[in-house]
Amino acid sequence: MAKSKRACEKLQITQNRPATKGSGLMLLSFFSPEIALSAKPGQFIEIGFDGPTLPKPFSIHDAYEYGIVEILYQVVGPGTQKLAGLNDGDEIVVFGPLGKGFDLPEEGPVYLVGGGTGNAPIKFLQKKLAKLSPKTFLGAKTKTLLPPQEMFDENTYFATDDGSAGFKGTVVDLMSGQLLPPGHVFACGPKPMLKGLWKFSKGFEMSCQFSLESYMACGVGACLGCVIQTTSGYKKVCSDGPVFNASEVADAL
Repeated sequence: MAKSKRACEKLQITQNRPATKGSGLMLLSFFSPEIALSAKPGQFIEIGFDGPTLPKPFSIHDAYEYGIVEILYQVVGPGTQKLAGLNDGDEIVVFGPLGKGFDLPEEGPVYLVGGGTGNAPIKFLQKKLAKLSPKTFLGAKTKTLLPPQEMFDENTYFATDDGSAGFKGTVVDLMSGQLLPPGHVFACGPKPMLKGLWKFSKGFEMSCQFSLESYMACGVGACLGCVIQTTSGYKKVCSDGPVFNASEVADAL
């Protein structure tokens, strides 16, 4: 797959607010036609801050032809706390798009699976695969950490660990009776979710691509801070991934 052209730009935030009333997630957008038009589902950007805070990676939540790029994030540490404190019109440094995204099929059926912060890239992926009518499954610990339902199409199903919204249980449990092989599974989420999904799906004739979550600093493979063992040797999540064939990284989950 051809690499997207990268941009490093100082940009103004056009929106930075809770994804919906009462949400524990934030939705940030900025205007960058260069990033918006070259981004592919599964890729990410790095956002830099003034001061000692390292740049942080964020999945591209959506990108529009008119130049707006969105990220969906949860406040979990100093970097995201600082980001959440910025206002519309404030400037951020954005580098991207980065990494290897999903390889999109020409035929279905297609299943999209997200969990926790791994829900963030699923909207963009669902949009790009709309002609194949994918079934989408999203999970979180509780309702406030789920993306708003109105962001997704009618073939989207939700699960929460505490039962506060949708199915009570894991997203893997939710989708377990709905896979119809052969087909394609695209997933992003914590390692336990991906491991459970791999154990469940590997017995079917399914093509599985997993987007891995990892600590990253440089975003381009230079610092070697996100190296994992794969079936074809050591790989860097930020530049060789974050999307891998599931069979290649199953032992690293």
